[in-house]
Amino acid sequence: MDKSEKKSKEVVSADNLNEQNTAISDDKRYVCDTCEETFTQESSMINHRDTIHSDQKDFACDKCEKKFEFQSHLNRHQISVHNGRKDFACERCEKKFVKKNEFAYAPKIST
Repeated sequence: MDKSEKKSKEVVSADNLNEQNTAISDDKRYVCDTCEETFTQESSMINHRDTIHSDQKDFACDKCEKKFEFQSHLNRHQISVHNGRKDFACERCEKKFVKKNEFAYAPKIST
């Protein structure tokens, strides 16, 4: 197969993929009644609703009154608030963060 044939097949494949993605996006039928996010499967929408919008908070901190929906959130709270641990530090301003994504989105201030 020469380069022009290969490129032609790649373009066709990309076009087919775009058509499939369009069909999938047109096929979203299940809408979260809280945030209006759409899903192609009812089970995905239910899982989203039950995890993201749940008011059930089963994980209580034994050092304060806070409750959390997920064990991982309780763990992070205890480490950062009660143990004072912040693992992500900015080299420019020396500010420290609990979560990597907080550090990544912090304003970039040059000194």
